Amino acid sequence: MHIYVGDGSKIGTRIKNQHCGGNVEGSSMRKLVARAMGYTFTQQRRLKGSWKVRLDLPNPSTGEKQITNYIRNGVWKYIVCPSTIDAKDFQFYVIQNIIPAPILNINQGKWQEDMQPVYQNMLQQLLNCQAHNYDQSVNIPTEPGVYLFIHDEDPNNSTHNSVQA
Repeated sequence: MHIYVGDGSKIGTRIKNQHCGGNVEGSSMRKLVARAMGYTFTQQRRLKGSWKVRLDLPNPSTGEKQITNYIRNGVWKYIVCPSTIDAKDFQFYVIQNIIPAPILNINQGKWQEDMQPVYQNMLQQLLNCQAHNYDQSVNIPTEPGVYLFIHDEDPNNSTHNSVQA
C-alpha cells in the first residue's frame, strides 16, 4: 500500500539518513509513522528557541527502533526531477493523483495544472520503476526528486505497535 509521498533536494540522503534512521524530530515521515503507530510526543524549548521533539516514552530510543524497523521493512520508488521546485510541485500532484492515495500525507498543496500531461507521464514512470528496499537505498541518487514509500502493513494497524507510556 502507498504509505507516504515525499520530495527532497537529495532524495537518497533524505531516505537513507533521515527516514530510515534518525529520530522523529528530523523527519516528518517518521513523525507521521510514529503518530499512526500510536505514539505521542513531548516538546522542550531549547536555549536557542527551537523545539526539541521526542517520543513520550521513558526510553524514546525503544520507540525509535520500532519506527526504524517498520520503515526499513518497506520499499521505495523514486523519480529524479530537474530541480527542488519541480520536485515539490510534482510531489503535490502525486499525493492528489496516485491510487490508492498515500495514507500518511496530510499536506495537499497546489501544483501547476499546466504541467498535468508531463506529471501524468512522470507518475507512470514513478509507479513503474524498480522498488528499492533498505539495503538497496544506497543506490538512490542524491539529486532532487520525489519518492514513494510502500509497505505491506498500515502503520495504524502495525504489528510493531507495542506502545508503552
